[in-house]
Amino acid sequence: MKLPSMLLLISFLWAQPAGSGAQSASCLTQTITANLVSDLGEPFSGCDPSCFRATVRGKPVRILAVQLTTLYARVVVVLDSGHPMFDETLRRGRWPLALRLARDFFEHAPPESQLALLLVTNKVEERFDFGERSLALERLRELESGRGKLPGGFRKSAFYDSVLAGIAALGRPRLGDVVYAITNGSEAHARASARQVEEGLLRSGARLFVAAIFSDLVMGRGSESMSTGQQVSDLATNTGGIYFSAITTGIDATRRKLLEIMDWQKFAELLDRVYRHMNEFYALEVELPPQSVGQKWKIELVSTPRRRLDGLELAYPHKVPPCIRFE
Repeated sequence: MKLPSMLLLISFLWAQPAGSGAQSASCLTQTITANLVSDLGEPFSGCDPSCFRATVRGKPVRILAVQLTTLYARVVVVLDSGHPMFDETLRRGRWPLALRLARDFFEHAPPESQLALLLVTNKVEERFDFGERSLALERLRELESGRGKLPGGFRKSAFYDSVLAGIAALGRPRLGDVVYAITNGSEAHARASARQVEEGLLRSGARLFVAAIFSDLVMGRGSESMSTGQQVSDLATNTGGIYFSAITTGIDATRRKLLEIMDWQKFAELLDRVYRHMNEFYALEVELPPQSVGQKWKIELVSTPRRRLDGLELAYPHKVPPCIRFE
């Protein structure tokens, strides 16, 4: 999805998880989350088990039940505050946009939502737990206004480690859990690997939503940011989550401010769709063949003459997750 003539160019990749190990009889029946996404990025409702067909290793997977779930998901916002977010070619770099994204989410998420905030470098610098939403919002406003400061010195970035910190902050799994990372995806100082993060997301059942912030100056130079963006989007794809990128332009500060004001309303409409997908999703109860955990599987949409599902994207874990018992 592309918005022409905008400061923020938004592209959506809708999603897909990994895992391994033996499978007990009690884990042959599992519940997984899936999102149905229209060509406009809107959540799509109105499906029952007949909408879906699933196979693993060529064997059929029974879709026992499908329920459209509209709950208030628990969301841990992981805000990257490492040095790469402060690109001098963009005056203050990506950081102002990152703060605005985080603040917008805390201001517009439903009051009933359980939200937590982690400010991260290669470690958790500040933490606001569930139940501290107002404190987290106040901190974001302080930082955005310049009244608040971050620790001095060189702050390393470690995207993979920060996602694991977000999973840990969720605690015991609940259906629909989300880690929402606002980052440029730098993992230069990460101790964890992409595979470890993917497995952690699978074990927890959490979906990874990513707002990836890049500079078109850097993107224009090619390789590193393009490669990083692909790695980050792949990780979101492997968890059944959502990835979108915001690409800032290297124009003078005055003109950039005007464009931000003009274009934010359109951008906010897209953000609203992302927020809705966090809280509106399908819970699919499936019956698996033995030894399915960790295997790639395929879930397809099934159209009929009376119910066309063409043009819809299905976001789901693309590997059978381990046995998860949600609270």
